[in-house]
Amino acid sequence: MIQANNLGKSFGQRVLFENVTFSISKNERVGLVGRNGTGKSTLFRMIQGEEGVSLGELTIPKNYTMASIDQHLQFTEPNILAECARALSENEKYDLYKVEKVLMGLGFSVADFERAPTEFSGGFQIRLNLAKVILKKPN
Repeated sequence: MIQANNLGKSFGQRVLFENVTFSISKNERVGLVGRNGTGKSTLFRMIQGEEGVSLGELTIPKNYTMASIDQHLQFTEPNILAECARALSENEKYDLYKVEKVLMGLGFSVADFERAPTEFSGGFQIRLNLAKVILKKPN
């Protein structure tokens, strides 16, 4: 369980948030909603360990695995099969059947495998990033 007690974050004199207390149980899904600049991304970076805590306490169990999907999409490969194959470990780099299985499970067809990532809608591009997160997951 992730727990925050009286959590606060500030940058110099600018206080993003303070006195935030919450807990997130295993397998619970949570969404953050708020206006731009209110600290949603900063809070998420704190939970991911990428940003320090200014005030309060943030407790994350040891060996806890978290995954996230980047909100900014960047693709480097010419087609979605190659793009998602980048997420495979060195030992799995030729196991393209794993990539195909994940892509098909996310609604892509075999005909889509050779299409460029940028040809897809924003929603399907997010699914490509989700596929990469799934494929990086330790077995």
